Amino acid sequence: MGWGTNVLALRMTFYPIDFKGIPPYLGWRGVIPANAERLSQSMIQLLTEKLLDVQELFRNSGDELEKDLDPMVERITKQVVTEISTKIAPENWERSHQALRDYIIEMIEKSSRKVVLSILSDLKDNADQVIDLESVVKDAIRKDAGLLGHVFTEVAGPELKFIERSGFWFGLLFGFFQMVVWVYFPAWWVLPVGGFLVGYITNFLALRLVFEPHDPINFGFFQLQGLLHKRKNEVAVRFANVMADDVLSPDNMLATITEGSSSERVFDLVEKRIDIVFEEYKKDPMTAMLMPPERITKARDDLLERMRTQKPAPDGLVNSFIGRGTALRGQLSSKLQALDAESFEGVLRPAFQADEWKLFVTGAVLGTIAGVLQLIYLFGGSLG
Repeated sequence: MGWGTNVLALRMTFYPIDFKGIPPYLGWRGVIPANAERLSQSMIQLLTEKLLDVQELFRNSGDELEKDLDPMVERITKQVVTEISTKIAPENWERSHQALRDYIIEMIEKSSRKVVLSILSDLKDNADQVIDLESVVKDAIRKDAGLLGHVFTEVAGPELKFIERSGFWFGLLFGFFQMVVWVYFPAWWVLPVGGFLVGYITNFLALRLVFEPHDPINFGFFQLQGLLHKRKNEVAVRFANVMADDVLSPDNMLATITEGSSSERVFDLVEKRIDIVFEEYKKDPMTAMLMPPERITKARDDLLERMRTQKPAPDGLVNSFIGRGTALRGQLSSKLQALDAESFEGVLRPAFQADEWKLFVTGAVLGTIAGVLQLIYLFGGSLG
């Protein structure tokens, strides 16, 4: 029963992800999915205040991207030339001398590199405003109600197994004690009360041993330390991996940047740089021979409209910038390992802290039921 109560209590912590039963009161929803908003706020606070420096993270990734812009500039140049020759000014392009075409192509290539570098610089300088971690985390959890549970099970798999298995051993130990009490004091209430205490205490001890004590305590050859703290380095690596893969993934960040609260900030940065380039096109006399100012203005408007309505290209600048945030795992892991014990507990403790009483009560109720069943088994109809 000690094992069963712990297993059930853990299942009730994570499942069901959606409410099952007759709302609003007759039924159950997993403790973590039901408190996803509050728990996500704890995670956001840990990330933004102690674990991640977005400015530093994406400044480095932007520096790396600057070294490898040639393919992107070449692709943009080809796209712009194709637009001019087929849509913006096909007749003039067809009649123009090759020297003018070469001049226009070279100018487009230079301006493309210039605008890409400018936008990249803006993204690096404004990374903490463009990449809103709070929105990324909240959007990810809103889309997937089971995401937080997945994070906790990935990070604390061994601790959750310990809670399950410890119920068996604690239940066995307390069961022997209960048996001795029953032999010398066989009152009818001993078994139900004993079941209540066994169910409550096994869950209580299992959870306490996950988080406490923070520092190792030596008892001769035996050392006692909270399991989470004993595995601190491994937990840090696991947390960094699952956050980078499933919560702060490039896809989730890109979705928030292009569709969420940060999209207007990014678009404003890009629009400002594109306006500068198109103004230079208008002032260039050679370009004017090919395209009058009104056509350049229309081309600019069409480009911005496409940028607003179409998803960024997989190999585009914003995608590449976000995807280069490979230092995320390293920064998360190293800073988490450096945290003090109390702050380190913030990775998992909030998931249990507010509603841990439910886990204890669940164990106590099931233990009491087991005690009553023992009583009925021993005495059968003689209880009446």
